[in-house]
Amino acid sequence: MAARISVGTTARRGLVCTAAMAPSPLLIAARRRLALLGPWPIAAGHVEPSLIAPDTGGPSDLLLDVALRAVDSARSVDLGWLSDRSRDRFPDVWPGEHYKLLTALVSVLSPQTVVEIGTATGMSALAMKTALPENGKIVTFDLVPWRDYPGGVLRDDDFAGGQLEQRLDDLSTPAGWRANADVLRRAELIFVDAKHDGAQEREFLRGFDEVGLANARIVVFDDIRVWGMLAFWQEIDRPKLDLTSFGHWSGTGLVEYG
Repeated sequence: MAARISVGTTARRGLVCTAAMAPSPLLIAARRRLALLGPWPIAAGHVEPSLIAPDTGGPSDLLLDVALRAVDSARSVDLGWLSDRSRDRFPDVWPGEHYKLLTALVSVLSPQTVVEIGTATGMSALAMKTALPENGKIVTFDLVPWRDYPGGVLRDDDFAGGQLEQRLDDLSTPAGWRANADVLRRAELIFVDAKHDGAQEREFLRGFDEVGLANARIVVFDDIRVWGMLAFWQEIDRPKLDLTSFGHWSGTGLVEYG
């Protein structure tokens, strides 16, 4: 951080400093941008560029209460079975991955309907399904059938009993969110894990506003710390909470709708 130098002069050890020597805002901005072009200051198996800035909104009492209860509940969630099925350790890593936190959120909120946007491998849906109430249901959306997704872990018997359903619709389009307005209005928890470019997520918000999330208390956004999502997260004008330290290393954000 650049030192602040007051107007006037200060003599010390024969060195005279004046306000004119303070770095200009343009120079400060240039230094910050040039830092991104140099060597990464950390090394890891997966590194994403990001920025830090003061948050534009604070959490509500509801978000704080749900987050604290979910974090406490996540400590006792065991997803070793899912790690075994997926042949990697990601589902049982916490903090750092979001699977235990998602399971805990379902446990705390006890929703009758959960909407997931982005089925992908199916690990998030399966993790949340373990905590559903007896008459609860997850409707997961994707553009790719679960059978065709590379590295998918879903099986036919995961859909037995009706607690899990996949729909092949694009909820970032008016046609998609209007065709599924019924389930969006019923949802009490929505998990968004899609393109992570900010642009698609803005379309989801448009759809949420148009159809009206009548029951949704919490919408969870994945990857809010990655470059393409930074502006999107900052723009959200609702009570929100960055819960990254207890969720996904690339960002987990909770937004209150209800």
